[in-house]
Amino acid sequence: MNIDWLQIITTILLVVAGFFISYIKTKTNLMDKAQHAINHAEKQYESYTKAGAQKFEYVVDFLYSTIPAPLKMFITRETVAQITQSVFDSMKRFAEQQLDKVFKEKKD
Repeated sequence: MNIDWLQIITTILLVVAGFFISYIKTKTNLMDKAQHAINHAEKQYESYTKAGAQKFEYVVDFLYSTIPAPLKMFITRETVAQITQSVFDSMKRFAEQQLDKVFKEKKD
């Protein structure tokens, strides 16, 4: 029996590369979806006071449900929570910058 090691190694590398590309694509999609989910959660819970934790859980649950099952071993719920927090922080910084511009223009 003659084993073609080069073909086996190439196949393994292609499978690993495909998985890695899928992982990166899913993570990037999660960041895009997080922004929309955060905005949706804001509207969904706008009549509630102090619903920050509920909105956060809503977004994390939604995003985690969109991850393909094989990737859930590598993209955990904690990772999704970190992505959600990161996107929220970015949105907050942007909003603060825009408010600073508005108040600076009114001041001048």
